[in-house]
Amino acid sequence: MKDCNNCEKSFKNKNRKGCQVFIEKINNCWAWTDDKDWLTKVNNAVKEYTEK
Repeated sequence: MKDCNNCEKSFKNKNRKGCQVFIEKINNCWAWTDDKDWLTKVNNAVKEYTEK
């Protein structure tokens, strides 16, 4: 089941709660992922883009 509780984009620490992408919870989230490396991939893509 795809929900915030099993999405890799939700904060996994006790100090922060919720989604790292959206401020408010949305229905049928198109950004849901189970890719544990999603943030690294995004950061690498942004770095590569800015170097062009």
